[in-house]
Amino acid sequence: MRPPHGRLALVIPETRYARTSDRTHVAYKVSGHGPIDILVMRAWYSNVENEWREPIFTGILRRLGSIGRVVHLDRRGTGLSDHIEADSLPTLEQRVDDMRAVLDAIGSERVVLLGLAHASALCSVFAATYPERTAGLIAWSPPWTLVGRDDQDLTVIAFEDAGLHDISTGSPGHAIPTESSVIRFDEPEA
Repeated sequence: MRPPHGRLALVIPETRYARTSDRTHVAYKVSGHGPIDILVMRAWYSNVENEWREPIFTGILRRLGSIGRVVHLDRRGTGLSDHIEADSLPTLEQRVDDMRAVLDAIGSERVVLLGLAHASALCSVFAATYPERTAGLIAWSPPWTLVGRDDQDLTVIAFEDAGLHDISTGSPGHAIPTESSVIRFDEPEA
């Protein structure tokens, strides 16, 4: 049955939970289908249930789902994932482990990482930690201006360590971008 005005009903994926190495439960949803896996990470906050009520973000997830399997998650301490104590905030390694646990739960071997704003840095660290599991990295509106230009930014270090190259120049560890950049991995040499 069609909803009023001839619009198709939105099917919201089921919320699932992955367990990390320290037994934290991380909420996630999977949608779409296709030959590639795409992990979408939001900036500071997330709630996998409420995200499907945001028309713009839902449109992004649906469009990405037309080319691949899309997964997005609530980091520990946000949304439906296990809560954290204020005096023991998660480490960067624990945040990366949250991502790894979700990818393991869905059986993903390689993934394209899409980091929105501040999540670009976290996706970059995942790529540097697990280059064999990273098919690509998209840093959408990364907060480059938060770091002084004279300092070497953690994200740029992650790009260099993971062998990432800026598509626009082809140079490894390209200078800090001022706009969103699409970053890719070179194929391993035979």
